[in-house]
Amino acid sequence: MTDQTSRVEKYRSDLSATVDFLSYLRPSIGDSSWYTSDYFDWKIARNPFGASASYLRLQDDRAAAHCSIVAKPGNERRLEGTVLGELGDTHTHPDFQKRGHFAAIGRHVIDDFTESAPNERALIYGLPNANALPGWTRSIGCRQIDRLRVVEMRWVPWRGLLRWPWHTTKSKSLELRPLADGAAVVDEVWANVQDRGWLLRKDSRWWKWRYSASVDAYRTFAVHASAGGRAVGWVVVRVLPTRLPGVARYAICDIVTNSEQDESVVLELILRTAGPTNLVSGWFGEAHPLAERAVALGFERTRDVPVVFADNKAFHELSTDGRPCRLSMGDTDVV
Repeated sequence: MTDQTSRVEKYRSDLSATVDFLSYLRPSIGDSSWYTSDYFDWKIARNPFGASASYLRLQDDRAAAHCSIVAKPGNERRLEGTVLGELGDTHTHPDFQKRGHFAAIGRHVIDDFTESAPNERALIYGLPNANALPGWTRSIGCRQIDRLRVVEMRWVPWRGLLRWPWHTTKSKSLELRPLADGAAVVDEVWANVQDRGWLLRKDSRWWKWRYSASVDAYRTFAVHASAGGRAVGWVVVRVLPTRLPGVARYAICDIVTNSEQDESVVLELILRTAGPTNLVSGWFGEAHPLAERAVALGFERTRDVPVVFADNKAFHELSTDGRPCRLSMGDTDVV
């Protein structure tokens, strides 16, 4: 609270006030599932991982700004007792811009989530758009980690086809199979990959909430070794319409496999699954081998994806320990 007429309200079960406030955005987002009652019920009220909440900052009893924080399942092998949360859905109403509401509500949400964590050990991250990035870093004091730089890349058929078909040493050793109930496969794979730097715990509990229970539709594939049929990974994509007649966009949300070599092969298999006429996009760690493989397959960089962290003890431990750490497109709630 910065003065006698401003206050912050917190919502965890009844999110109607949040939906009402963000309704002013509806014309710009069209028929998107974002910011509906179902969206916030899934994201906040039914989130099983911790102190998720929606916050409104009021000025003279009028809602002026909003921010949410979503608890995520931290990978204990990587974070060692630190809880994980993602900032997002941050908007200031046009009537209240340039009055400090953005910075005030951002700091409030970070402080509140941190205080709710055991021993105040909380790693809090966000993926703001380029316009919001200066506010998070300058006004709120969030920081970035160079080795977690993420880039969005897109495979464009009329350019990528110049490199079709692709052949790798393992191009025929793996295959994708549609998977309706992936809990057993996800847990089996996670048992083998949890030491590979993922910040999130990508087990079946996560998969069920993030993809099966979501208000949006996703497709999950198991990655099988063709010879023995054993599952060695799993993949989630979301198929989105485009403005081009007959062309869809396959957004890669998660690729989780037993090895980095398998990840590269799976990227090729996703392109084959999408077919030669559809767009394919994904987020890649800028310095990760998968990004190099994407370039070799004809992907082109479309934008940088900023990743910011609250400047606290958990952030400093992560930024200085030198061990691998990874985020993917599915680790946020907007794709």
